[in-house]
Amino acid sequence: MGNSFYMKMGAIGRSIDYSNYEVPQDEKFKGTSIAGSFGLGNQWQIKNFTLGADWISFSQPISTNITSEQIYDNTTYARQSMDDAQNTYLKSSYFQFVRFYVGASF
Repeated sequence: MGNSFYMKMGAIGRSIDYSNYEVPQDEKFKGTSIAGSFGLGNQWQIKNFTLGADWISFSQPISTNITSEQIYDNTTYARQSMDDAQNTYLKSSYFQFVRFYVGASF
């Protein structure tokens, strides 16, 4: 769309190792997520260096997998706390605004 403007689509893989030490006993889980992403930004190549800015991007999880989970008891509060953490870090879609980056090729 011009010399430096771009649209990009792709997939993002995440691996999470979460621990909550605010509860009487540790609350932990490990999981992975694959998300589809779309972004808009600008990028400039100056000899071997790359300068870039993603102005806005959106990510939507496609697949999630909890590989291990430790919960301190089976109360409704503890289960809700664990579900909230898993939703926040693995299952929720999100927008990201203004991400700058620098790269080098050789």
